[in-house]
Amino acid sequence: MTLAMALRAYDGLVLATDSRATGGPHQSVDTSEKFLQVNRDIGVMTYGLALPGYTGISRLVETVKSKREELTYFKPIADEAGSIFQRAYVDWLDSEKQQGREAPPEFKVGFILGGYDSATNQFKVSHWESPEFQEREQGDLLAAQWHVARFLLNKLFYPEISVEQLGELVVFLLVETAVSEPTVGGPLQLATITLSQGFQRLHEQDINEILRRSQKRFCLFRKILLETFSDEAAGLTAHLNDKVGQADALPKP
Repeated sequence: MTLAMALRAYDGLVLATDSRATGGPHQSVDTSEKFLQVNRDIGVMTYGLALPGYTGISRLVETVKSKREELTYFKPIADEAGSIFQRAYVDWLDSEKQQGREAPPEFKVGFILGGYDSATNQFKVSHWESPEFQEREQGDLLAAQWHVARFLLNKLFYPEISVEQLGELVVFLLVETAVSEPTVGGPLQLATITLSQGFQRLHEQDINEILRRSQKRFCLFRKILLETFSDEAAGLTAHLNDKVGQADALPKP
């Protein structure tokens, strides 16, 4: 599937996805590009169906470049994006039908646009998903495989978090989701958007450095989980043994 995130820090946004594309049971590749820069201040991501997803985000980038004077601010780009994403999905459906294949209705494709809107001086996140492609503006977004990430985000996020700190938290969310979700994985794709520097994609070595610094955090987290479940299992076993002992002590009919 994917884990795609657009999260707001006090000084900007962090956008992130994994790079795994799955094509059925036991079939996956870790080279999917789900993440592109639109202009200085805006990035776009996709999740779900890989082919219409990449087609949609690449078409948006090409359109913004060709209409640079018209598509400068976030809202006009978002208005254009919805129709581009829907057309990419419809084209993919038509191609599948021509080849005698029908896409199951649960197969979704989604798109996330995130960035700084200089017209309103706000950081914005918009979201579209098939088949309706209705734009939804959101403060923060976790899409697709988000259950583990949402739980951890709810526990660890705080309003005063900076972009730099949020970047490290996002890496933690991606890694821990990949541990339990086989459809999430591969090299991480990560960018920050700030007022001063705009869209900045982190290079592989930068992400690897975050991973290196976070190793102790990962180990401690898993140790706490193991100890918690071990304690709970031991308590449950003791409780059951007590119940069994009490049952054995009852007079037999």
